[in-house]
Amino acid sequence: MDNPFLPPKETGPKESVWKIATIVTIGTGQATVKFDGEDTATDKYYKCSASYTPVAGDRVLMAWFSGSGVILCKF
Repeated sequence: MDNPFLPPKETGPKESVWKIATIVTIGTGQATVKFDGEDTATDKYYKCSASYTPVAGDRVLMAWFSGSGVILCKF
């Protein structure tokens, strides 16, 4: 039985820390991306992990930490 004095439990999905995107523009150790499901690329440049060199058109895995994304690897 639910306690009426406590807030309801969250039942919806939580936002994922992982996102899939496509590299659009390349900078030095960073790149702009277009996230899957979106029509336009970002204006923001995201940093890449040291083990990945961005190539335009690559599908990549991104991780989100404290509101900022990092490009981890080619997907």
